[in-house]
Amino acid sequence: MRSRIPRFALTSTLFCVGALISQGDPLTIQVSRGAGDTAKAMKVRLLKDLSDFNPAPATTKLDRFGGDLTNRSRGTGFFRVEHVDDRWWMVDPEGGRYFNLAINAVQPASKSSVIEQTSLKEKFGSAAAWANATTDLLRNNGFNGVGAWSDYDDIRHSKNPLPYTIILNLMQMFAQAQGSSDGVKVSERFKEFVPYVFDPKFEAFCRKRLSSYASYDADPWLVGVFSDNELQFPRDILDKYLALANDSSAYKAAQAWRLARHKGVPADKQPSINDEERDAFQYYALAHYYETSHRLIKEVLPNHLYLGARLHGRSTFNAGVWEAIAPHVDVISANVYYHWNPPLERLRETVNRINKPFIVTEWYAKGIDSGMPNITGAGWLVPSQADRGRFYQHFLLTLLESGGCVGSHWFCYMDNDPEDPTAGSSNHDSNKGIVNSRHEPYVELLSAMKEVNDQCYSLIRYFDGHCSKQ
Repeated sequence: MRSRIPRFALTSTLFCVGALISQGDPLTIQVSRGAGDTAKAMKVRLLKDLSDFNPAPATTKLDRFGGDLTNRSRGTGFFRVEHVDDRWWMVDPEGGRYFNLAINAVQPASKSSVIEQTSLKEKFGSAAAWANATTDLLRNNGFNGVGAWSDYDDIRHSKNPLPYTIILNLMQMFAQAQGSSDGVKVSERFKEFVPYVFDPKFEAFCRKRLSSYASYDADPWLVGVFSDNELQFPRDILDKYLALANDSSAYKAAQAWRLARHKGVPADKQPSINDEERDAFQYYALAHYYETSHRLIKEVLPNHLYLGARLHGRSTFNAGVWEAIAPHVDVISANVYYHWNPPLERLRETVNRINKPFIVTEWYAKGIDSGMPNITGAGWLVPSQADRGRFYQHFLLTLLESGGCVGSHWFCYMDNDPEDPTAGSSNHDSNKGIVNSRHEPYVELLSAMKEVNDQCYSLIRYFDGHCSKQ
């Protein structure tokens, strides 16, 4: 792909960022990667640290979707993305420029959690009543959407609905349907890498699964859909494909790709695989999956954004991966862990080159003061709920500043219940929620979230105006 001249000059952007920080020593908090890890002091930039930002006395006037009424584009009746004056935006159905501030997994209770079910019945009485109260809770704290794994049907029919997203799990569900191969459970092999990208049965499976979502195409509250979450596309996927049975679709695709790359030279005479070739095939496999998913999703949901499959790990900020998938998505989505500071300059450079926006679809911090074990999960471990709120402000400010980010999805709504027998291995015992398992909000956390959420659009104007003066 031909590179463009970056819209942000490196030197002026660095000056812009430095000028935003107030004089004096920045606050630090003790941070670790989890229980047993040595904590270290990390600096945080808070709303109050912006040297010349004057918070608006009241929140920006918003339309019913949460878009900025004072900063409008053409409304089409559905969410879309648009690039305006060196910034990417979502545009809501009524034309309001919209930054998607959402919470993941907004659900009333796990069916197998006694404490969550008891609390749901005592506090709300029904899922519908819970949805009404919870959408109010989110809106009152500056959120304007719900992310993946949310109870979107109750939320979209609540008294005060919020924009929502759907995660389809196309490849994951297809893998689970395959049973066993060569004596190995497909689901186990699937955890290591994705061997079904080129399977000819994948398209038929997707069309059948997608048919049940056709009615959502007319809903303006649907922001968009994710095809999958955290698929494994490792750098050595070419080696892994070539180690499969010779009659597998993955093996055949890898051999055909190498044959074409080496201009017809037979496999036994081809040179050994090197890292350049590994990268090229990884990008080829990614592009094939994303193109297939995009095409099939748009057949059923043409009115809505394709948000991709949520990247993670080494793919999170990999420029080569982003370039490979950019032509096949409306927005790139990435789950971001173990980055205290999003790589601002690298993100800007990559977004400028690929000409697509991104959304951070998972991030969080866990508080020691919750009393939970906090052993599972990838989020940072910090001392308190107040520190969780400080991290939220610190991280979100950089996303708002970036110019290429169109949304942030905090993971998640409710703490893990350690007594829930159906909880996944990474969601078992940790303080990830904005509420605990008894539906009790974390007031200090939400207060810090609200403070910056309510100023979201004012902050965007501040960052854009400040940088434009440099």
